Amino acid sequence: GAAGLALIGVALAIHSPVTQAPGWYAALPVAGAAALIAGGISGRAPVARLLASGPFVFVGRISYPLYLVHWPILILTNLHLPQPTIGVRLAATGLSVLLAWAIYAGVERPIRSGRVLADPRRFLAAAVGGSATLAAVAVAVVLSGGAPGRFPAEVNAVLAYKDDLPVAWDRCNAQAGPCLIGEGEAPPDLLVFGDSHSRALAPAFDQALTLVGRRGLLSFQPLCPPVLEVQDPGCTRFVEKAMARAEADPAIRQVALVSIWRYARPGSGLRVDGEWRGPETANAAFLANLRRTVERLRAAGKEVILVEPLFAARGLVPETLAANLAFGRELPVDRPMSEHLAEFGWILDAFAGLEGEGVVRVAPKAPFCDATLCRAVHNGRPVFTDSNHLATSQAGAVARELAETALAPRCGAAAGPLPPRRQVRGTESLACRRLHSRRQPWRDSSLDAASRPVRWLVCTSSMNSGGAIIRRSSSS
Repeated sequence: GAAGLALIGVALAIHSPVTQAPGWYAALPVAGAAALIAGGISGRAPVARLLASGPFVFVGRISYPLYLVHWPILILTNLHLPQPTIGVRLAATGLSVLLAWAIYAGVERPIRSGRVLADPRRFLAAAVGGSATLAAVAVAVVLSGGAPGRFPAEVNAVLAYKDDLPVAWDRCNAQAGPCLIGEGEAPPDLLVFGDSHSRALAPAFDQALTLVGRRGLLSFQPLCPPVLEVQDPGCTRFVEKAMARAEADPAIRQVALVSIWRYARPGSGLRVDGEWRGPETANAAFLANLRRTVERLRAAGKEVILVEPLFAARGLVPETLAANLAFGRELPVDRPMSEHLAEFGWILDAFAGLEGEGVVRVAPKAPFCDATLCRAVHNGRPVFTDSNHLATSQAGAVARELAETALAPRCGAAAGPLPPRRQVRGTESLACRRLHSRRQPWRDSSLDAASRPVRWLVCTSSMNSGGAIIRRSSSS
């Protein structure tokens, strides 16, 4: 019994927002529950006596209705209050317990005791009829696409941005292998790899490379940061394969590492070097392996591009903005820069320590953030499809930042090391003239054409051709 409690306690202690499930982690609470059951067989063990006490028995009795009601309450709470306070969470928990008890007392116990629906035929008819009714309602909702007609068109238009995904780049997943991005005749000379944010930024990298007349390769594996020996063995194989590809191909001159970068934020645990590291050592081990990754690429003669994390909005952006329109609310989605630095300052400091000869940084958040605030709406459209993955219709804004900060230095370089940026600005190569001189508008309208003298970019999303659909105050 005690061992079961210990296993469940460990599972609670090491769980973090990036814990993979299903996965090996699920074995801890399952094994803990099995040990608790085994320990309660005799009924004399201390843990067994504890679990037989009144409060635990009460929770056991209402456990199934509690399982049924807690989820819709949680969803509705987060929908209307994306960042509920501890008081709101406690109130939601209390409401869940109250409703669970009501279902137990008013439905479950009367049926089980035979006071209601004692006749088996009536019980069967009620069960079949209720199930059929629920199934019919569920099918109707699914076939209607969630019954969008109950909301105005402008609400559905905003909500549709949750599907503004880079589906054309799904083929770049680790199983299928890297795929080409950019435009040109020369062999690919950039490798981009990382977690799901590599996929989200694929359209931006594609447009940026097209802008400077280059081609590259891109590969992604969800939940796998581009760092050696981090996460599960599948991630280790993915990263090692990408590293080997870069090292073996002399045409690859730059490697961009892309991630959300919060896997090993201080206070969280992580699997590093094949073993689980607790909050005390995970961060240092992760940063050591990041440095090892960069040094290995530099030893192979590659320039490393460290792609800083995008900010995390307050809640799911399309859903929150749509709910604001639908219900007349003003729930925030923007993120103060102070909060962004509190969450990601540790990795930004690490990048600053790595930056130098052959290592550059790029900040995809730059078009959306100033010194005080990161805005989750840009030119009237959601920046993210959720809370942190870039919407495809915003790729143009980030493409400019990528091109100017990390990719434009290839201008004028026929051979040898990549030239410093200060040598690039005066060059007159085709790519540099494209970047700094051509004055064709961006087709996706995510940048102001007058202030962005760059080549037009073709975007696949049908959402890109329309005007701004979100009207906001000066914070937009």
